[in-house]
Amino acid sequence: MRFKFALPISLIFFSTILIYFQSLGYYFFQDDWFILNSLNTQHLTYFFKPQTDIIYYRPLGMQTFFYLSHKLFGLNPFGYHVISFSLHIINASLLFSLLYKVFKTRLSAMLGAFIWATAPFHFMTLSWLSLSWNVFGTFFTLCALHFYLQFLSKSKLVYLFIVYVLFLLALASFEFALITPFFLVVFAFFFLNKKFSDVLRKSKGLILAMLATGLVYLAMRFVFFQIPAIEGYRIELNFASAKTLLWYFLWLLNVPEELKYQVVLSKMQLTPSIVKDGTAFLLPTIVASLLTIAFFLAVIYRSKVKNNVILGAVLIFVLYISPVIFLPSHTYSYYLTMSSLGLVLLVSKAVLLLQKRPEGTILVTIFACIWFFSSFLTVSLSRQTHWVTMEQSISRSAVEMIQNAVPSPIAAGSEVTIQTGDTMLKVALSDQEALQVLFGDRTIKTIYHQNPYTIPRQTDYLLKF
Repeated sequence: MRFKFALPISLIFFSTILIYFQSLGYYFFQDDWFILNSLNTQHLTYFFKPQTDIIYYRPLGMQTFFYLSHKLFGLNPFGYHVISFSLHIINASLLFSLLYKVFKTRLSAMLGAFIWATAPFHFMTLSWLSLSWNVFGTFFTLCALHFYLQFLSKSKLVYLFIVYVLFLLALASFEFALITPFFLVVFAFFFLNKKFSDVLRKSKGLILAMLATGLVYLAMRFVFFQIPAIEGYRIELNFASAKTLLWYFLWLLNVPEELKYQVVLSKMQLTPSIVKDGTAFLLPTIVASLLTIAFFLAVIYRSKVKNNVILGAVLIFVLYISPVIFLPSHTYSYYLTMSSLGLVLLVSKAVLLLQKRPEGTILVTIFACIWFFSSFLTVSLSRQTHWVTMEQSISRSAVEMIQNAVPSPIAAGSEVTIQTGDTMLKVALSDQEALQVLFGDRTIKTIYHQNPYTIPRQTDYLLKF
């Protein structure tokens, strides 16, 4: 039995490594510096108090992760990435085990976990350490789902208690945990064939406790500790939400995220910048994405999966994407991490049905191969065009320059001027945060001189980037 599970999990592991290994070398940038700087002045328990100057509340998935990683690895981002990536593989293994329990076949479980683990929408999560909250929240949610299955089969109340505790841990990691009670009901009804009334009767206490906790959480974040008004997080109820939903669906099937910003819909053509930056990867990636969509539809059609299963998958997709669907100015594919479970369950069910057909195994094999190459190409294109790649590279180069030019320790209150024509540098270094982290002093001031026609004023240090 162990070998039967070890083989598919090993395949998933090596496939994911082939696609994402370069992300292990990405450097700190943007919010990473902000969190690291806060570690110098705040105790770990402080992060569990909601703050009014930041929009998120993820003390376990962000601050605790950085706190412990910093204790272990200092300012070496590789160790942080190893933790995040390892947890991603663990999540894929949990998903494999879950799918095996539901569908009882190794092929269904393997393909479902495989497409989830290798999906391109993990690019930002596995490349930007500040998004590691995504893997932590997913971990606690998948663990909760496992214990919920145990409860449904054995009816022991201790399992409900464990599910609730895991729900709290997930809620301390990411906001998508608020969807958990709705997800459990949809999952049990559509994929476990449980009667709706039976699910509510057996799980009523758990569901009510989760909903009550969710209401307290929302009141805490929007009433007692009000989040700041940030332009990119403005809620909009208009046609843009429908377009956003369409893009999330396309991203779910390996369409590159960058195309949302590089496709001129009125002319049905790509912008010159993506044509230039995408180079040799652009055309193969688009073709592979179209093939992925085509074979996905073929798998669903040929399997003759029932409409209620499709409806359940769509409901899970919509439920988990609903917290961000009305934020058209803040749309990123990493929000599909939990929403993609609808796709995973649907494909796994389709594979189960296809195994009974002569051409089923061939179709599934072709789909899996196309999915892998499509994911590989989409992630490769992202590495060439995505701002995450550019900002981490700028941050690394700037830090190397600063460490070579400025002696350590530096006098308290020193001012460092960086003369640069790169508008991304200030954002990549999170304004004041990076230098304060590097020298362990919050009195250090960074001045960014970006006007090439004026002379920088005299400060303690002048660096040209």
